[in-house]
Amino acid sequence: MNIPDVTKISNYLACSSDTRSELVVLIRRGDSIYAQIDIDSHQIAAFDDSSVEDVQRVADWLAQHYASRSTPSERP
Repeated sequence: MNIPDVTKISNYLACSSDTRSELVVLIRRGDSIYAQIDIDSHQIAAFDDSSVEDVQRVADWLAQHYASRSTPSERP
């Protein structure tokens, strides 16, 4: 989820009053969600498509790494 301007969302709950944009990418494999990468910025529209793709690649790698280290009963 790429939120270019968090001030446009009435019910947005910020970790910091200085947050202006946020990028959240799930670390998932199939239907299993292991964690998320959550990046805030003080700049409006700080994350472009390239940023999203880069963070998604990291999330995909982490999901694969996590799945390879989990026990069979924990695997999706």
